[in-house]
Amino acid sequence: MASRALRAHGTAYTNRAMPACAWLALALLIAPAAALADDRPPAAPDDIAALPLERLLDLEIYSASRFPQKASAAPSSARVVTAAEIRAHGWRTLAEALASLPGLFTSYDRTYAYLGARGFLRPGDYDSRFLLLVDGMRVNDPVYDQAPIGTDFVVDMALVDRIEYVPGPGSAAFGSNAFFGVINVITRNGKQVPGAAATAQAGSFNDRGIAAQYGVSDGDRNLLLAATRERNDGATLHFPEFDAPQTNNGIARGLDGVDLDRLFVKANMGDVSFMLAHASQTKGDPTASYGQLFGDPRSKARDTRTLANLDDKGMLADDLTWSGRLYAGRYDYLGTYVYAPPPGPLNQDTANAFWYGASIQGIYTGWARHTVAVGLDAQRDVRRELSNYDIDPYALLIDGGRPNTHLAPFVEDEFAIRDDLRLDAGLRYDHTSENGSDTSPRLALIYTPAAGTTLKALAGQAYRAPNAYEITYANTGAATGLDTGELDSERIRTLELAASQRFGTRTTLTASLFRYDIRSLINEIVDPDTGDSGFANAGHVRDTGLELAIDHVWQNGATLRASYSHANVEDVTNGGVWFQNSPHHLFKVDVTAPLGTTGLLAGAEARYVSQRLGATGPIDPYTVVDLTLTWPVVHDRLELALSLRNLFDTRYADPPGPSFVQNGIEQDGRTVFVRASYRF
Repeated sequence: MASRALRAHGTAYTNRAMPACAWLALALLIAPAAALADDRPPAAPDDIAALPLERLLDLEIYSASRFPQKASAAPSSARVVTAAEIRAHGWRTLAEALASLPGLFTSYDRTYAYLGARGFLRPGDYDSRFLLLVDGMRVNDPVYDQAPIGTDFVVDMALVDRIEYVPGPGSAAFGSNAFFGVINVITRNGKQVPGAAATAQAGSFNDRGIAAQYGVSDGDRNLLLAATRERNDGATLHFPEFDAPQTNNGIARGLDGVDLDRLFVKANMGDVSFMLAHASQTKGDPTASYGQLFGDPRSKARDTRTLANLDDKGMLADDLTWSGRLYAGRYDYLGTYVYAPPPGPLNQDTANAFWYGASIQGIYTGWARHTVAVGLDAQRDVRRELSNYDIDPYALLIDGGRPNTHLAPFVEDEFAIRDDLRLDAGLRYDHTSENGSDTSPRLALIYTPAAGTTLKALAGQAYRAPNAYEITYANTGAATGLDTGELDSERIRTLELAASQRFGTRTTLTASLFRYDIRSLINEIVDPDTGDSGFANAGHVRDTGLELAIDHVWQNGATLRASYSHANVEDVTNGGVWFQNSPHHLFKVDVTAPLGTTGLLAGAEARYVSQRLGATGPIDPYTVVDLTLTWPVVHDRLELALSLRNLFDTRYADPPGPSFVQNGIEQDGRTVFVRASYRF
């Protein structure tokens, strides 16, 4: 039987960390940029990377409280990634951009990318503990609640205007899945990218891709059309767990490829906005996951997503505004599995979902010193279906999922107690026909004793309802004799103290202390005798730690970001032991800088991830350095870019989910990608 939840035995995988000379090399890149920064003319005023740091911190964000507010005043340690940073670093996936932020780290199992926060990442959990939005619309599907952040993300990164990341519990504003944070990807429009443009790219593993976009603007009306097509044959990989003559000595060649197509449409007419995003990805599986036959090219996973969103907003009075949203989405998954030993049955795993919904809210400012948001979210999951079957002879093994209705009123109040003291309170009540009800409160006290100094005390509670996938396999496990029980929502309670201090107009230091208490964690459980698996509420986890970050912007737009994160994730259920895939330390350095007077732009970053625990042994720490050079050639019409990923060819691995034999999945060594863009 194939599924996204099956048992596998692991074996140890070790790797070597990058030598210390890599850090020196990065410092040598940073130093000239800093020395030359103030000697060059300022960058163009419309380049967001050239803004003084206080203006970057005062950018308005939506994702903390569902109404615009300055990032420095938001009830969280919110961060923003700009289009300029995405361009400077050549980030091709949302995962790459998010991995640059304090406290976040990623894993990749050669099919999907996964996001961890503050030391917590359950291997193979499909990012269901983050809420992913595009222009405020929910992307997580109703079957797996998956937040697609890898190559399967629905929008080309070249179309992203900014990324808002709000760490901590967000259920008071957005409901389920806003467990560890909310990610809102704001896309560009036809006014921001007028005219026609074409992009061609090539790189390692026979990577090739083309993209085209066309933007037109007329006053308050604009239209953006874009399409992307990308192919990559994938790396040749070696898995010691399959190192035998009958399994090609553990070498997987030509099995790691990806085929990707995207379509994007965005139209604005005054306050009305329409967005359509479609993405289809077929990804090869070189890992022989789920007990498959190693080395068979038929093992693939296809993910197809379509999202449509219509927004409108307006004023009912001078002190009362409203906004509304109608949306719909579709998700289809098809996994093809080949079982060992041959001639084992060809198996297919499917998921199909269709949903639509509406949201309306009003913001009232007529009450002195208060900004009050009141609203209602409603969603109908018309189709949530999962199945698993052998093709020949046909045998239906799993058949689950059913429709679901979701209603959620919410209220948020931002109360300015004094000019220097603000209280933010939120409450949301979620009810679903499948999982019952959950209530999510949040409080934040924000104190600004002096200009440039901000202190925040944050407390909140969030939840994650069991999804159709987990409910189906919990029932399957119970049917085979596993004591799974009826699934309840996961719940998290958080406390955080955050401080931000500006030094002058271009430097800021931020610090956070946090404590998370997670209960009713949904875990996969396995019968050791039969191998049958299911899901149950079987976990209590405590997560404590700190984050430190420094940001500096030079006059010419050169930037420096550095952060350190420490987290201690304890499995309280099992006596406080170290939690799987939970690094204690993360260290990141990120720099962008113009080089010379030709417009050449350098973007360099280094990421250190400390030792993690795999299923059967430790995963070694690693450091990876990336470098991108971007060069506008012909009056900014032609732009060339060169990206070197894993510059020092570090060998490292990520721990996969329980359906893999491997203790660690090998990651790519040094890769090279080139890109040429022309604006007509």
